[in-house]
Amino acid sequence: MTSGSTTYKNGDVMAIDPALSIYIELNRTDSDFLLFKKNDLAYIRV
Repeated sequence: MTSGSTTYKNGDVMAIDPALSIYIELNRTDSDFLLFKKNDLAYIRV
């Protein structure tokens, strides 16, 4: 889940599509990413 020189660190929150309010955050307990889309929670394995 990296792009160019972007490095995702523990706890980082990146805006994927502000219009859709989609954010991913590196899970603080493992290497999963959390996808926050409106009121839904989904895990994305990385």
